[in-house]
Amino acid sequence: MKLFLQSWNALYFLVFLLSLWLISRKFYKSSTIKLPPGSHGLPLVGESLSLFWGSPLDFLSTRRKRFFCDFHFDLALTNCGGVFWSNLLGSPTIVATTVESAKFFLSCADCGPSGLFARLLGPKSVNEVIGSEHALYRRIILGMMVPETLKCHVQMIDILAQETLESWGSKKTVSVMEETVKFSYCTVIGLVCQKLLPSTPEMIDLMRDIQTIENGVLQFPIDLPFSPYRKALQARARLHRFLDGLINERRAELAANGETHKDALDEFITHKDDKVGFLSNQQVEDNLMTMLFGGHHTTALALVWLIKHLNENPQAFKEVEEEQRRILLGKRSTKYSLTWDDTKQMPATLRAVHESLRLSNVAGVVTRKITKDISYKGYTLPKDWMIHVYMPPIHLDDSIYPNAAKFNPSRFEVPAKTGTFIPFGYGDRICPGRALSQLEQMIFMHRLITKYRWEPVNPNSKTNYWPTPSVKDGYLVHAMSIYVQQIGHAFVLLHSRTRSIPGAHRLQKLTAPLHEPGMATSIVTLSARSSIIPPKRWKTSPGVTISCQ
Repeated sequence: MKLFLQSWNALYFLVFLLSLWLISRKFYKSSTIKLPPGSHGLPLVGESLSLFWGSPLDFLSTRRKRFFCDFHFDLALTNCGGVFWSNLLGSPTIVATTVESAKFFLSCADCGPSGLFARLLGPKSVNEVIGSEHALYRRIILGMMVPETLKCHVQMIDILAQETLESWGSKKTVSVMEETVKFSYCTVIGLVCQKLLPSTPEMIDLMRDIQTIENGVLQFPIDLPFSPYRKALQARARLHRFLDGLINERRAELAANGETHKDALDEFITHKDDKVGFLSNQQVEDNLMTMLFGGHHTTALALVWLIKHLNENPQAFKEVEEEQRRILLGKRSTKYSLTWDDTKQMPATLRAVHESLRLSNVAGVVTRKITKDISYKGYTLPKDWMIHVYMPPIHLDDSIYPNAAKFNPSRFEVPAKTGTFIPFGYGDRICPGRALSQLEQMIFMHRLITKYRWEPVNPNSKTNYWPTPSVKDGYLVHAMSIYVQQIGHAFVLLHSRTRSIPGAHRLQKLTAPLHEPGMATSIVTLSARSSIIPPKRWKTSPGVTISCQ
């Protein structure tokens, strides 16, 4: 068996080299035209390995300094438009690293879909089509993301956040990545089809298939047995059968009794265009697949980084905590539901979301493909070359964001200038789900910050940069409960703090007592997993603080 696998690995390598050799021949055919500065890197493999094995920002910074000259860097960068060429992921590629170049390529009519995801997401995905067809699908999706529609989903998202967080206090350690993936997956499932129950075995298998596709998306597209790309294609075939059956079932329900649901499946099936009529099964399926794929992983990653950044920055944490505490105090019961109006009272939380997106760059590159020769800054960029627009050089530029490496949400008290904050892309193809992603993060943070305090198991855990920036251990934490109890018209926060929980002594700085003028406020410190049970009722007077150590 071992020899068999070694033979397949050797075959993969030979096919890989042959493919890159053919690509490199096409790459050098355009050597007579004026290109931006750049380098093909190693024979055949180009510079892909350098990109994969380190931080994308380090890779880009090294090449920008090499091509644009250290002494006259700013002038050269401006004159060259902030672009260079390379050989990445098996394709000749124009790399854009500045605000000016990003705005140009992401708005250029001659830079279309890259086609990298067509086989996995489907040829009729909103990400893969152009012109009026793209406008049609985008219009349908955006219709689900307007405030009037998102209002209807706040309660569902709130319930899912509470269900996800319910068990944190009873666990020895919590993998934040696993929990946020579960939360965002359940959310997007509810948006796609209300009748689907995320906890069923069928839906768990569906989530595994989506994760398999994610693992294959940024792999070399080698369709051979046992390769990640082949596994992704097989998962996509299973999803095709599932989604096709789901679409047919919903069409039958509509035909039989006119039963409708407020979900994406209904929106796509019932939409009738003046020119094309109703959408086909493939059109519906490919766009549902795109929503499932894009609607949960990046949001889950963004939440992990937000939770991590807030934990590491006490001042930012305090601002968000005080904001969420005010919302909690406005409720008349501990068993409350968040509303759309509540989410509009979270400006500090939204600033923290934006700052975390800027620093983490969870979707750090946008790809396009040149559909015909175009000119840029005196250079000719050939048809069929790829465009990679990288966000880290923009988001981490000290000239745009002073002290850019520091987590400082207050910088978003003033809206960012056009093109300087692009975590969801830019132009006509900007991510249509950005409002939903931000809403999910704000609701989750309200429930987390009013119920728990946490400390990382590995404070110095490293970052994996490929295929997307993530905390290497999934951000393992010790979570400690804050019990909330109502006394009359006031609340008592029962903070858990005990030396029996590793790292708990470091939480003292985060357990400031709740204090509002005229309110009865009390603090009782208890272990999240001790034998002490919070009493059903505490009698207290305004201003009295009870401390049980």
